[in-house]
Amino acid sequence: MAASDGPLNFKSSRFSYKFVFGSLQVYVYESSIVDITDVDCIVNSVNEQLKFKTGVALDIAAEAGERYVEECKSYVSSHGPLNTAEVITLKVPLRSSVRIMLARCGCPSKSSQPIDDSLFRTIINILKEAANQRFNRIAIPGIGTGQIGFPINHCARVYVRALHEFVFSTQEGISGIVQEVHYVDVNAEVLKAIKEAHQEMNVVTDPGTLRTERNRRITEPECQVFHLSSTLIVKVCTKSLDTIDRVDAVVCRINTKFEGGVVSKLLLTLGGKGYQNAFHKLRSSNPKVNDGVVLVLTADVRIASHVLLAVCEGQKTLNIETDNLKPLYHNIFQTSRQKRFRRIAMPLIGLGKQWNFGRIEAIVKTLVEVLNRESKYGGEVFEITIADKASVVTDSLKHLLDCK
Repeated sequence: MAASDGPLNFKSSRFSYKFVFGSLQVYVYESSIVDITDVDCIVNSVNEQLKFKTGVALDIAAEAGERYVEECKSYVSSHGPLNTAEVITLKVPLRSSVRIMLARCGCPSKSSQPIDDSLFRTIINILKEAANQRFNRIAIPGIGTGQIGFPINHCARVYVRALHEFVFSTQEGISGIVQEVHYVDVNAEVLKAIKEAHQEMNVVTDPGTLRTERNRRITEPECQVFHLSSTLIVKVCTKSLDTIDRVDAVVCRINTKFEGGVVSKLLLTLGGKGYQNAFHKLRSSNPKVNDGVVLVLTADVRIASHVLLAVCEGQKTLNIETDNLKPLYHNIFQTSRQKRFRRIAMPLIGLGKQWNFGRIEAIVKTLVEVLNRESKYGGEVFEITIADKASVVTDSLKHLLDCK
């Protein structure tokens, strides 16, 4: 990229890298976050008591002065300790034009899943808080890589995925408020890991010479088709489930109490009273259902004439959940074949609201494993459409299917 691009610290840094997600420009460079001047806000990771013991926290406290320390004490006194992934913006600025945002990432664990979950939610919450505060430019250090001790490469992947998810999967207009993210750190290893993590995603790096990520996505087809066998076709669509072509059945997750989530509410909107009456009738005739069962509901919901209600209870750990998902996915596909449904559509069941890429990848691997088994069945052609408007989900699925 041209040497004139980017803010002053970026241009003078010994390490600099820039990439773009939609309208968001991301600058990665070597600097102390306290020295950044051309941003609206700087971010720092703190403990639950907002106490300053080492590193950047002490530098910020020294720069901001006694009022900063007093506001932190006052916050804990009034609101209690900071929760994991909680983010707050202080009233006392670092200097006249730069505000301070504090985030609690959490503690390391022997399992990588809590690390993913805590760090991913922390970065997403930082970006949401920046949008709520109407900050256009924010600076973030290598959260989790210092005192907390998370693996640097692991953190870098989470940083990049969180940015991608925030830009392309939040409500329209929210992500557009934040125009620049400055990832800065005095540890060049952190910065190089972010660069590598971004390049692994194979996305646009320089808007001056290449198309932007959003333009790239527009020119690509919304749906990619995979022929896993002569009788099994899988379509992966980066769009909302309600915008797909009409199919024989659509899949919806419920728990054993017949409670659903986002897709359930969507189908209620599409099906109206007819769907609601059929749902209540089916529930009355099945007062008790077991985890892993698939029920067939006959009701027109515009995109399908039938709904497959897949019973899946939430689990506390990912390993238990993915183990339960294998028979559930198998039951969905076998029920479809038994009912002679030739075309079905479904979301990525098991994901829910827990948006971290470690969970996404684990569930996608489970789905692909079951799909490969299904590809060995003969008979008539069976078409499965997996639809999600979050590209972080569909890209992961496409990547695994491409490798098969």
